Amino acid sequence: MVTESRTGAHALVEALQRRPDVVALTLFGSFAREDRATTADGDSDMDLQVICHWPEVLSQRDWAESVLGEGELLAWSPRAALGGVTKVSILLAKEEVDLVLVSVGRIRWARWGMALGLHHRFSWARRLLGPLVLVMGPGYRVLKGGSHWEKFWHQLVHEVSEPSIGDRKIQSAEDAALVDLRSIQRKLARGELRAAQRWLHNEMAARNFELMHELRRRRGEVSFFDGRRVETILSEEDISLVTIDASLDRDSLSAAAEQAAAATRILVARVLAESRERRARS
Repeated sequence: MVTESRTGAHALVEALQRRPDVVALTLFGSFAREDRATTADGDSDMDLQVICHWPEVLSQRDWAESVLGEGELLAWSPRAALGGVTKVSILLAKEEVDLVLVSVGRIRWARWGMALGLHHRFSWARRLLGPLVLVMGPGYRVLKGGSHWEKFWHQLVHEVSEPSIGDRKIQSAEDAALVDLRSIQRKLARGELRAAQRWLHNEMAARNFELMHELRRRRGEVSFFDGRRVETILSEEDISLVTIDASLDRDSLSAAAEQAAAATRILVARVLAESRERRARS
C-alpha cells in the first residue's frame, strides 16, 4: 500500500478491495508517479480509479462512513469528471481522497477496442480512449484486478497518445481571446466586475493553461492537463503567461484581460511554430 501506517485513506482502499462489486482498483496521480519532482508530498491527495458495477452506490457516503471512525469523514462531494464519469472528492480528518467511479459497462468497450486494435485503425477510437490516457499516462499502480488490468493499462499508455489540440483549433484560440476580451470590457463598462472576473478566469486563463499544456506536450516536456505543478515545472516567463493578477476593480481587470489576450497570441505562435518544426524534422 502507499503508506506504512493505517490511515483513513488506507481503510477506504481496503474496503474497496474487499467489495465484490469493485472489479478493479487503480491508484494514479502523484502517489503513483515515479518522477521525484511531481510525486506526492504532505499536501497531496490520493487518486483512485474504481471500476465497479454500480457507481451510483459508491457515490453515496454511507458505505465509507461504515468503514471509518467517528469524525474521520468531514466532507463528501460527488461531481462530474473528465470523460463523463463521476468523481467523488472525500475530505478526511488528515487526508483527501478522490474516487473516479467508472462502470464496468463503460470500460468494457475500451478493453474490447484495444483487444481488436481499433486504436491503430480509427481516430475516433483514439479520441474516446484519450481521457483514460490523460489519467493513467503519468503513472499508475493496480491495487485490485490482477495482471489483465496491468496489461490493459500498459497497452493503453504505450499505444495511445495523449489527446492533443489540432492546429486549426490552436489558430482559432487567438480570435476567441479577442472576443472574450471585448466581452469583459463590455461587462466592465456596465460595472459588472464580478461577471468580468469570472469570465477572465473561466475562459481566458483556462485557454492559456490549455495552450501551455499543448506546447509542453508537443515539446515532450512534463506537463499536466489541469495546470498542476506549474510553479515547479515552468520558467518564470512561462508562468507569467498563465498568471492572472487582478484586483476587483475596473482598471485592474481590464489590464489583466489585455495581458491574457496577449499571452494567448504568444502561446498560439509558439505552438504553431513547434508544429512547423516537427513537420520539417519529419
